[in-house]
Amino acid sequence: MFDRLRFSSTACIFGSFILFWPLTRVQAATPSIVINEIAWAGSAASASDEWIELYNMTDADIPLAGWKLTKKSSGVEKDMLIFSTGIIPARGYFLLSHFPIGASSVLQAVPDLVSSDISLVNSALQIKLYDGSGTVIDTADDGSGAPLAGRNDATLGLASMERNPTIEDGSLDTSWHTSSGRSGFLPTAREFGTAKDKNSNSAPVAEGGAGREGVVGVPLLFTAEVSADPERDALTFAWDFGDGTIATTSVVEHSYAAAGTYRVVLSVSDGALASTDEFTVIVTEVPTDLPVTPTIVAHCASWQLTSLLPNPVGSDTAEEIIIKNTSTVEQAPIGCVLRIGMKSVALDGVPITPSGQVVRILHTTVAYTLGNGGATVAILDVDGMVLDTTTYPTAKEGVRWERTATGWRWNVAETKKTLSKVKTAVKKREAPATLEAVQALSSGTLVTIRGVTTTTVGALGERMVVLEDASGALFATLAKGHRPVPVGALVTLTGVVRTRDGRRWVFVDDGGVVVGRVQLPKPRTIAIADVTTDDSYRLVQFSGVITAVSGSRFELDDGSDVLSVVIKSTTGIVRPRMTAGDTVHVVGILIAGTAGMKLYPRMQEDISVARVLGAQTSSPTIEQLATSTQPTWWYWAAAATAAVLAGLWSWWRRRRSEA
Repeated sequence: MFDRLRFSSTACIFGSFILFWPLTRVQAATPSIVINEIAWAGSAASASDEWIELYNMTDADIPLAGWKLTKKSSGVEKDMLIFSTGIIPARGYFLLSHFPIGASSVLQAVPDLVSSDISLVNSALQIKLYDGSGTVIDTADDGSGAPLAGRNDATLGLASMERNPTIEDGSLDTSWHTSSGRSGFLPTAREFGTAKDKNSNSAPVAEGGAGREGVVGVPLLFTAEVSADPERDALTFAWDFGDGTIATTSVVEHSYAAAGTYRVVLSVSDGALASTDEFTVIVTEVPTDLPVTPTIVAHCASWQLTSLLPNPVGSDTAEEIIIKNTSTVEQAPIGCVLRIGMKSVALDGVPITPSGQVVRILHTTVAYTLGNGGATVAILDVDGMVLDTTTYPTAKEGVRWERTATGWRWNVAETKKTLSKVKTAVKKREAPATLEAVQALSSGTLVTIRGVTTTTVGALGERMVVLEDASGALFATLAKGHRPVPVGALVTLTGVVRTRDGRRWVFVDDGGVVVGRVQLPKPRTIAIADVTTDDSYRLVQFSGVITAVSGSRFELDDGSDVLSVVIKSTTGIVRPRMTAGDTVHVVGILIAGTAGMKLYPRMQEDISVARVLGAQTSSPTIEQLATSTQPTWWYWAAAATAAVLAGLWSWWRRRRSEA
């Protein structure tokens, strides 16, 4: 009986292991341990009094045996320390120090590991933490120039670099701040750091601008956008305008109902600490002695914003702002300023405006830029007083932001007429242009193209889809709310040519996509060394060896050169478990950027990894790679069949013994 029970249990366990084993091969994206603090500047006791603090982000203890820290030395990554033992407690710290507690160190917190291998440089600093399988768990600093944070100034006090509360890529400066706290040190220490304690938090810097003057009933623009937090925490704002009114946004307009001198207080908080900024606003009555005879007034006291075109069809150099002179006299903009967001542009070159007339301020006449993501636009007179202002939201292509009797709004009706003209003009084209021919067209050209989609819409960017034909490849951006376009669809697109990073692309208006027959694209096989910018947006495939892994990126060496592979979160891809030395086959889209060409996989099936389980005698074939890590239907069927057969075998043995 016992043997039958043991056999049945073994069969169930065996079947369950086969069935669920593939699920254990996916690695979590969130780092379990982070490099939390680095004291690279030493101390007054010794320049070598350096230490590194790790922090366990999980709720479980983690053994560190087999883990290692590396550092850059003369531009080359080298092992700094390999852990032979040690456990970092759940939500706890692990302190590694060059010196033990004593005369050579200002530490009072007891190090968990002391080693002379903890030796840090003051320039080109970069430290990486690897787990026992060789996977990069975390990276600190970018390995170039001065460290991203910390301080090596004995007058101000030597200070460590601390991780910001929001854990991001540790190679970015937005992940670090200079310590302003003092914890875990001897009482006599003058250094800054928080060894084995919560990282320091400094109060944000509130900045509301200088004092100003205004007129009763005329809105003034108040902005706190220059305010900042050393740890880059999210900030909240509170304005007290001194007349009994308050506001809680970073940018706000406010007008005063009565003349007087008002004390304005801006409070900025990071949720734990706060700071304030104060200034004075002097408000006067509206002048009543304006001249009644037509004369030229040397300022823009009665200018009014009437229309903005932030996102014109085609080139953004066609941006324009229309201003109206609402006074009874001519006005010249001597000393007047146009302010867009935090940038100011002098309007001295704008012509004199007759009474009741409008002046069209073009992008080509006055060097300004209207951001497509929305902005606050204001006119300031020679004294810096805000005369008129408006704030527009995200701009729609070809749509004007206009003043009406009931407020500002987008003039959609005018845009529909424009788009109708665009469609009519495009319909007159005899045949679609090849994708390569688009590269020779100027920005703003109306064009019809045809190609096969190699990505789903939005996988590599908002509303972005990549097309290929026999001549080349490019990407197009579809209008909001457009229907999905599947991979492998033959489509015809109608839109306007634009330029990004020296390459042309197409913005498609509403209804510009016609889906035709389905034709699954085949990736091109090419050597990494032969890749050029002409291959941008091509669907390609590479096979090679992984040389480094960091977060959602890994480096691929195909024997001719090395290429960075980047997994975008919008694709939904979970990076398979991999480490340096593994063989990989990757399919994806090549995209050129400021840091060179990179490969972007589109879907989970684009990445196939062959893990190194021992001495590898030969490289696997592409067919082997394609099935090495991603379980397919036959695998699940085989696993389920094995579990059922094991159960039947157990039942048959039991019936036979009973007989």
